[in-house]
Amino acid sequence: MSTKIAKALIGGNWKCNGTVASVQSMADVLNKGGLFSANSEVVIAAPSIHLLSLKSILRPDISVAAEVSGNSIIVRSFYYADILIT
Repeated sequence: MSTKIAKALIGGNWKCNGTVASVQSMADVLNKGGLFSANSEVVIAAPSIHLLSLKSILRPDISVAAEVSGNSIIVRSFYYADILIT
């Protein structure tokens, strides 16, 4: 009998716009990080103004999504996003 192992979701979400330099700095830290487990998926949710530039500077094994804005009472998962950049 085979068992399927679910992937772990490792995510980050920031609630500020930041500058081009601060986004580059955060991307540099992530890019220099070690290998991720094969059983994980890494997603960074960023403000929409930084999506395209962030996607172009992050290493390919890190996904980019738009952060959810608003003050929803129930948030089931921070992976929920209005836009997923692939």
